[in-house]
Amino acid sequence: MIIGDSHARGLSGNVKNNLDEKYSVCGFVKPGVNIATQISSMTVDTTLLTKNDLIIFWGGANDVNKNNSQEGLKHLVNFVQSNNHTNIFLMCVPPRRDLSEWSCVKSETEVFNRKLSKLMKPYNHVVVVTTDTDRNFYTRHGLHMNN
Repeated sequence: MIIGDSHARGLSGNVKNNLDEKYSVCGFVKPGVNIATQISSMTVDTTLLTKNDLIIFWGGANDVNKNNSQEGLKHLVNFVQSNNHTNIFLMCVPPRRDLSEWSCVKSETEVFNRKLSKLMKPYNHVVVVTTDTDRNFYTRHGLHMNN
């Protein structure tokens, strides 16, 4: 199961194309929303998932951009605690390539990702995945990663 903001657009299709047919992939992408909205608007019951399943969660850019990082992290901790019966990959917020080096949003993204990694250390069912920072992996505008 893939849950995310605009950064996860097209991810479920890419993952599905690279897996055997025996795997099922579903994606819930809501561009422009915060973590709380992503989690609350899911239409699938995650309690049915097991340790044989995986949730990939890629969100937080909108929380960081709107100076709401602490609230976003709180919702992620609650999500992780309530889904301890399955595996979770949390994608770090990708660094912004569309902003100048001195941008407060760029530094807040780094702070958010550090706090996310620190908060998730106690949870054995969670892996925090850092996105590559190479500019070649980003679209021309620099906000989103390319395929």
